Amino acid sequence: MKIMHVLYQVNLGGIESLVMCLMRHFCSDAQFVFLTYKQEKFDYEDEIKKLGGKIIRISEPRRGNRINHINELIRVFKDERPDIVHCHTYFDSASVVYAAKKAGVRERIVHSHTTEPFSFTRNLEHYMMRKIINKYSTKRLACSKEAGKSLFGERADFTVIPNGMETEKYVFDELLREKIRRSLGIKEEVVIGHIGRFSDVKNHRLMVKIAENLRESKIDFRMVFIGDGKEFNNIKQLVQAKKLEKNIILLGGKKNANEYLNAFDVFLLPSKYEGLSTALIEAEFNGLPAVISDVIPNEAIIKEDVMKVSLLDSPRKWADDIVSITKNRKMPKKSEYEKYSFKTLIKNMRKQYGIRGEVTSVDKSVSVIVPTYNSSSNIKMCIESILSQTYKRFEIIVIDDGSTDNTKDIVRKYALKDNRVKIFSQKNSGPGIARLNGVKHATGDYIMFVDSDDYIKNNAIEKIVLGFAYNDIESIRFCGETSPGGGVFGKIRKSDIVMGEAEKAKLLLESDAFSSLWLQAFKREVFNGITMPQLKILYCEDYLTNFYIHQKIHNTLVLNDILYVYCNNSESTTRTKEKRKLIKNVEDRLFVSRKMTEEIKTTNAYMSYIDFDYFVAYQFDRVRRDLEKLLYRTDIEKHEFIEVIKNVFLSDDFLYLHSMTSIAKIKEYEKRKKFFNRIKNNRIIMDIYRKNAKGIWANSRIYRVRKR
Repeated sequence: MKIMHVLYQVNLGGIESLVMCLMRHFCSDAQFVFLTYKQEKFDYEDEIKKLGGKIIRISEPRRGNRINHINELIRVFKDERPDIVHCHTYFDSASVVYAAKKAGVRERIVHSHTTEPFSFTRNLEHYMMRKIINKYSTKRLACSKEAGKSLFGERADFTVIPNGMETEKYVFDELLREKIRRSLGIKEEVVIGHIGRFSDVKNHRLMVKIAENLRESKIDFRMVFIGDGKEFNNIKQLVQAKKLEKNIILLGGKKNANEYLNAFDVFLLPSKYEGLSTALIEAEFNGLPAVISDVIPNEAIIKEDVMKVSLLDSPRKWADDIVSITKNRKMPKKSEYEKYSFKTLIKNMRKQYGIRGEVTSVDKSVSVIVPTYNSSSNIKMCIESILSQTYKRFEIIVIDDGSTDNTKDIVRKYALKDNRVKIFSQKNSGPGIARLNGVKHATGDYIMFVDSDDYIKNNAIEKIVLGFAYNDIESIRFCGETSPGGGVFGKIRKSDIVMGEAEKAKLLLESDAFSSLWLQAFKREVFNGITMPQLKILYCEDYLTNFYIHQKIHNTLVLNDILYVYCNNSESTTRTKEKRKLIKNVEDRLFVSRKMTEEIKTTNAYMSYIDFDYFVAYQFDRVRRDLEKLLYRTDIEKHEFIEVIKNVFLSDDFLYLHSMTSIAKIKEYEKRKKFFNRIKNNRIIMDIYRKNAKGIWANSRIYRVRKR
């Protein structure tokens, strides 16, 4: 089935977001074609192409070119031969349904998303367009009764389908509130928020006047505008002219606008007209009180703390009402979540399109595996972040690695409240074995990992499920950020790509790009037959697991989305400053490097994709970095450090690695990677590499230490 959506543009607006959600859920059942009147690239263009959609651009309809516009539409419809034309261009839909009828399109749907005040100058034109729409459309849809009456007429037959949304995305999140307010430099100020396109209908100029009155009343506030549009620069200049830059924050368009709702205290919507206002309903799902204009349809008001104000009232009255309204969040009734849920919209639109069956992309489940050891201070944050996911089909499998604190008691309390939380125990064996034990207990279609002192974004699982649904892949690699600090890490490419075996193998074995299991998700079957050495490996164990898993994986989706938050924990294995743990890290690194080198050498795994000598040289570099950490993070004495070096040289793992390469390759790698740029006067570590041959070592003080 081919469905053609006709829109003015496909940017970050309410109508566009609705259509994109339909595409994400129906892309396996139908091809989506977008016919748009804008020539420039728009926000959703890359995603549309990735999901198999098509974009067609034609000239914008104008009063002087109606005939040419209709002929152009007829040509497109005859060339594309869509089964359904779904039009979202209000009265301009008349030309579309007329042309679609002439081109022989079977189903012609007109969808009203807005209302518009009566205008004598356009009344006759709109009257004629309404006649054409009602005559040539086969189905008429509207987001509200008022929107339907505005386009189709008081007595017309139309179906009201409320704009659906993924309601779980808008549930209030205290962690996001604190993070976003901190990023905006907001402390205790009252935040008045607005999300909407910068156009005359949204009434940003009135909002600026309201801000002036709040300032005059000496209210400590910030007003945040999110959105793009032709009025953006004009409003920016107005804010500057009124010297309101400290009070009004213009953020532009945001794909994660839903997250910013958490930072608001009041939602402001003084629109001149609206069909329903999805933005208001989203704010209400977040629990926000709202001050809105009296033209907003009552269908959009789903809780009590929403105050209507007349557009004829003064900005002072608006400001006073904003100050007086309660700032406490009140959540809507559960029935409202169901009414406006995307699940309900999908069900309704499936009926309108005549698509049989159920939605396949939301039928998959995810097992989130959390290895934990003495994590009583962090485990709550971790579990809460998973339970607050927008996608609800998941299980949390906590593997307790022999904790001696009350970690297990905390997890059991969650398990009693929510049957998706499960806990299993093992003797202290390290996170690598804990993760694979978690996989054994997993029942989900997909597997992901979260360390117990970290957390994930509330849309992480949803993104992962959709990624698997729309791509022929076995795994997904995404990005993360650190907390505190917010630095982004893990970006491999500028845009999302599906990566094949050759490129992935080089990144896996010659860089850190695939070293962390918690930045990835997998189909469960890739773990079949995977085992870990039954040794207590505490460091870089996920590097070894990745090495085994990716031998079974052909294609990986690489996302630029930030889904994981890594919390800096001074007690973690990677951040520790304890000499004993850092020495153990060096030993674990040598063991893991040897296991991978042996596997490549004996089975030829990855051999066709990598430079083997370069790989071994890279392993030496990793050992060098771990020795650096021991030297610079601790107060280790020189004689102690030399003893560690001696033990490294004497170890079977080090000698095996040395036998697999040559001085020439080490020097070549050293030149390419500049091993020692960050080492100042540390001759001890430098000798390990620069004197990397038995004959040269014999003349070095390191070798003399070893001989003694």
